[in-house]
Amino acid sequence: MSRNNVKHCLVVLILIAELLSVLIATGSPQPATKSGLQTKQAGEPQIWRPCGSSVAGGPEGPPMAADDVCTSYSKLRGPITDAAVQDPDRYAWQTFCELNQPAPGKTRERVWQAWANQFDVYVSRPDPKHPPTWEGATTGASRREHFENRVELVAALRAMQGGQDSSTTTSTTDTSTTHSGPTPRYDADECDPNTYQQIFFNRPQFDYIVDNHLWYVEGQIAAFDARKTIDFPTDAMVVKALWRPISEAEKPKYLWTVANENTQGSSSTSLKPQLFGLASFLFISKIIPTWTWASFEHLDNPCLGRQEAPQDNFGVSTTGQPSEALLAMFRKFHLDTALWSHYRLGGIQTSYTDTTGRPIILGNSIAEAGFQTTSSCTNCHGRSTVGPLTTGKFFGAGRLPIFSGFYAGNFRPQSANGAADPSLYTDYSTSPPARKYQQLDFQWSLACANNTGSDSNPCSPKGK
Repeated sequence: MSRNNVKHCLVVLILIAELLSVLIATGSPQPATKSGLQTKQAGEPQIWRPCGSSVAGGPEGPPMAADDVCTSYSKLRGPITDAAVQDPDRYAWQTFCELNQPAPGKTRERVWQAWANQFDVYVSRPDPKHPPTWEGATTGASRREHFENRVELVAALRAMQGGQDSSTTTSTTDTSTTHSGPTPRYDADECDPNTYQQIFFNRPQFDYIVDNHLWYVEGQIAAFDARKTIDFPTDAMVVKALWRPISEAEKPKYLWTVANENTQGSSSTSLKPQLFGLASFLFISKIIPTWTWASFEHLDNPCLGRQEAPQDNFGVSTTGQPSEALLAMFRKFHLDTALWSHYRLGGIQTSYTDTTGRPIILGNSIAEAGFQTTSSCTNCHGRSTVGPLTTGKFFGAGRLPIFSGFYAGNFRPQSANGAADPSLYTDYSTSPPARKYQQLDFQWSLACANNTGSDSNPCSPKGK
């Protein structure tokens, strides 16, 4: 063999060796999901994926559109006079701490846990002559410890498909989003492992619903007929808490509680206390006209950061460490820094789009499991409406649908996002234009209301 041929062979062998070393380095087995995305095990450091980085759909939904943006806010120069708009990440953490500080005179109860549970507002068999009272909702007879499966999304699917009784829902469902073929499903167990929810209203939220007769369906229809603008006060707030069963050993890193009811929805009368840890915490505030929407998650949530990297320029650095400013805020509100450092701000949404008109996306990996990549809090809740054929038969009956379609890759429903569509609310093909729906100031909880005398309870799987 000539010297040149020997050199050529050596070069080839070196290139092959280098190629093999690269393949070995990058090809080691990684825990993966059905969609090929890395799964984070409980307690492992999270490697954040940039928003929209996935090239394939998965349990979170389809790949994000190129025009979508996450709820990222740059720090502004100059004085901050309106924190919710000018420094939203700091505002989100400040509010998170205010709400989760110990309630006055309580040992473990948090401020929001002393509010009214939505089931103390949207009561069974409502009687307009006997409205709910704040005292009744927050004392002895209250169901504040009531845990529920999250049935709204499943019921919303039925509404999108025309409902179980087409005579009451088909004519009020946006037919452009009704699909034939395989029924869209909501079973995102991979990202939503056996969680339950509670929803709480503060006093201004509670009073506005009751005082304006919005706690039963006929009162909402009366507002539609009277063309009454629904406009909650600026201090109104709602909290959604999502809980998962935890072990005794996990208690130190969770806000925890013990469920006092049969959370499984069984007909059995035996109740077995279950230890639950706070997996996600979401609040909405009317501090701006389109409300603010903040999403917090526990570090051990299986899909946290897998599709949307948390957007936070105040509380947690890009390396995943709580900032000194956040730790100081925890201490100010008497929060255990070791425990609460296990929570992360996913993002806070304050508008439909960014300044260039691109849709803003914000989705909690549990609350919006299955459609996180298309989720927009503002657009979705802007579809909370009442119409002349609204009923309390099940969630969303006779209202604008939550979902705008479904992702063929997993047959899960997907959210609308971007700017609101005026034609959803008004029929402009007539002269004068005709109203189709009355917007309910972004409050989907109002779809949990019953008709007078009815106990259908559209947000309760147990019919309580």
